[in-house]
Amino acid sequence: MHPNTQHILTLAHLLEFGKGRASIEITTTELGSTINRSQQSASKYLVELEKAGLLERTKAGQKFRIIITDRGVDEV
Repeated sequence: MHPNTQHILTLAHLLEFGKGRASIEITTTELGSTINRSQQSASKYLVELEKAGLLERTKAGQKFRIIITDRGVDEV
């Protein structure tokens, strides 16, 4: 998958939200609000970005712990 504009914007928002931290903890509802999309769209983008190798995510309670990969940073 080649990332589209929305994928790149999502990565950029995640990097901004994380302020340079190694990992970010965020719910898909919070992410959706940040990118002005529904919770379902935010969840879909995370799955697609993970499949493309641009981020890694693990469940952390109600949130996801997200790490942007080097490849993900390069895309932004």
